[in-house]
Amino acid sequence: MQSLIILLFCALSVTEALLQVRSAMKMNAVIGGDASAWARPRKTLIIYEYESSPFSRKVRQAVSQLDLTVEYRPCPGARFGYSDQLAARTLGSRTVPFMTDPGNSIGTLANMQESDVIVDYLFENFGPGKSKVPGSLKGALAGRAFGGMDVSKPYANYNKENIFKKPLELWGFEGSGESQPVRELLCALCLAHKAINCSKGSSNLGALQAKNGGKLPYLEDPNTGKKLTGKSECKAYLLATYTVPK
Repeated sequence: MQSLIILLFCALSVTEALLQVRSAMKMNAVIGGDASAWARPRKTLIIYEYESSPFSRKVRQAVSQLDLTVEYRPCPGARFGYSDQLAARTLGSRTVPFMTDPGNSIGTLANMQESDVIVDYLFENFGPGKSKVPGSLKGALAGRAFGGMDVSKPYANYNKENIFKKPLELWGFEGSGESQPVRELLCALCLAHKAINCSKGSSNLGALQAKNGGKLPYLEDPNTGKKLTGKSECKAYLLATYTVPK
């Protein structure tokens, strides 16, 4: 009887995990399965954020749903990494997320803080309109998640010169259990990275297929010329390349 109960518990746990994966994929899929009708940024959007911030996560979910390519500049705990650069840009504020749109020439409208403001801007300018922001990106629970690495501080022996490196390129999507550990480590190492969205319905899936057969995550490093596939390989490479001996 006890063995049967254990088997049932395991089956329920697996089922719950599968449902969570499906929910994450649906939540981060490109809205309508096609973003070709929407305007694209003239220049790459730049977002200061950190992985475990729920407000940052909400913005990343919007980016995924709109099939946007953005450059993330990690600010662990809103105190480390690119936080000094952000403070200089904002006359002292370190609040994340903060987004700048280099392709928007209309003064202060090119810079914005607060996750709701950023999400509205993204949907209005590069999506179906801010009136179409889904309920999953609204309310107190938007962007909340359980589990994952706490990235409120940098990795213990990260190289402080990392902020001067060229942005790495990560192919994946918000909600991908395979991509998340690599994003977390990029953040903990304070490495800027261009995120190439590859969620369901993305226009980038064909290019990913040509690069490595469509496997996630996929990482390219312009600083070394390295190209890697798979979370274990990517993490091992990042730790070997962007940390200093203890």
